[in-house]
Order: sequence, then C-alpha cells, then structure tokens
Amino acid sequence: MKKAAIFLLFLLFATVSLMAQKVNIVTYSGKSASGVIVGNDGESIFFENSAGNTIKVKISKINKIFDADTKKDVTSEYKTYPKAEDEFSDTSTKNVEHEETDSNETYSTKTKNARYDYSQIISVGFGSQFFINYEKAVGANNSWLIGCDYRGFDLSGTSVAVSAFGGEVGYKWWFHNKEIWLNNERLLSGWHAGPLANVYIYNGTYSFSNDVYYNPGSYSGSYTVLGVGVEFGYQLVLDSKFVFNISTGIGDTFGLGDPTTTVTKSSESIYGNCDDTWQSFLANELKLLSGVAGNFKISIGFAF
Repeated sequence: MKKAAIFLLFLLFATVSLMAQKVNIVTYSGKSASGVIVGNDGESIFFENSAGNTIKVKISKINKIFDADTKKDVTSEYKTYPKAEDEFSDTSTKNVEHEETDSNETYSTKTKNARYDYSQIISVGFGSQFFINYEKAVGANNSWLIGCDYRGFDLSGTSVAVSAFGGEVGYKWWFHNKEIWLNNERLLSGWHAGPLANVYIYNGTYSFSNDVYYNPGSYSGSYTVLGVGVEFGYQLVLDSKFVFNISTGIGDTFGLGDPTTTVTKSSESIYGNCDDTWQSFLANELKLLSGVAGNFKISIGFAF
C-alpha cells in the first residue's frame, strides 16, 4: 500500500509538471523565446517566461508563434487578438522586464502590471480542518499552493480523542477565457480545479476510569498517512484584494506503516494486565482514519 501511495504521488506531480510546461514559442528578429502569451496592445504582444518576467515584442518583428505542445502555427490567432484599451493604454506601467525595440534591445525596471497588481494569496480557513495556505500564480490560468493544517475530533462511538497536524501541496487550473482581461476577469479568481497531496500525523488518546472490570488506564498512539485527491471550487478576489474561497473534493489516504501505541497509565483487570488489549483497540481505531473521504473548505485571505 505504501508503494502504491508513493507511485500515485509521483504520477500526480509528474502530470502537474507536464501541464505546467504548456507554453508558446515566439520567433522574432532571428531569435526565439518561450512563454505564455498574456496580451496585445495593437502594436506589440506580451508574454510571460518561466521566470515570471513579461517580454514585449513588436508585432511587426514577429516571424512565427507556435504551440509548444502541438507545434501548430498559431501566429494569426495571437496577432489578431482584440486590443484591450483600458488594460494596455499606458505601456509604461506594464510588468515589462525585457522590451524589443526597432533599435537596440532596452531593459526597464520591473513594475506593477496594468492587468493585475498581485500574483500571490495568503488565506486561512476551516471545514474538514483548520488551515493556512499560500498560493502563487503561474501565468494567467494556473497556480500552485502549499499549506499547513490542523484538525481535532473524537472518533464516533468511542472515547478516542484525535488531533492531527499536516502539510498540503496542490495545483490549480483556472477556467478563464484564454486571455483573462478580455472579459475583465481577475487573476486567481473564478472557478478552479486541480490535484492535491497531503501528509498527516494523527495522534490519538484513549482513557477510562471507574470501570467495573478494569482499573483506570490511558493509552496514546500515532499514525502517519499520505493522501492524494482532487478539489473543485470557486474563488473571488475583490477590488480591496480580500479573497473568499469555497471548495469541495474527494481523496484517498494510505497509512505509512502501522500505528504505534504506548501505555500512559497501565490498566489491570481481575484477569491480569490488559495493556495489550487496549493498545490493539487504539491502533485499530487509528487505522480507520485512512481510506476514501470527502472534504469541504471555506477560506478568507488577502492578495498581494
């Protein structure tokens, strides 16, 4: 089971890595560069490279634009994008790191992009657990996140109290139009879906007192699980940059080994020591925490 979990996790992030490489190849002035096309001001196109910098190239200097995956020539598609007057009227405010001009190459200081002035979000939320997440945009339609979680509850029908700490990583695809500003959409806002993976360390305690058959006793245990799943939701970024998100999903968790248990206070009955019995009971209860389960999350955050 452990090997299957590790294989699924590897497959998940291999898929994410391949999807993240979906870019265009632009050839111009005898040069070539790869990136995600992010705009057209009527005279130039703008595309973001893997470093997150925006490069401006005059349309008249472009030779070809290819889809990096299919190698299809998409030059006409990008050269004829509608001009976004409100978003690109002031070229001095764009996030331009490298600008191709008719003379020699010039470089400008990186400034805020006119299309959006944030690309990261920090949020806190609750649902199946309490969590804190950090999210970073990757181009216009993708993002990745990392976070830490806490959850605490009693196992139903028992006196086993459980707390858990964990970490989570995920990747999102945003269902924007190809160029989000053409419909006045915002970065990291709207419908999204993607895979996620997490690791949790569950700590459980079980105790009893004043039992007719047993002396008071208490036991503790630990269980580490790996989870993989998918999530779907909607996120809203306001003008104030406050962020609201609601999401749901489903995943499967696998135990990384068997639970470990210890005796906090030994218990005995008229038949002798009972520690093995109660340790086995606690371990079996912790094992129930692995398996297929759904989740629901609500969060609030801030974009910057």
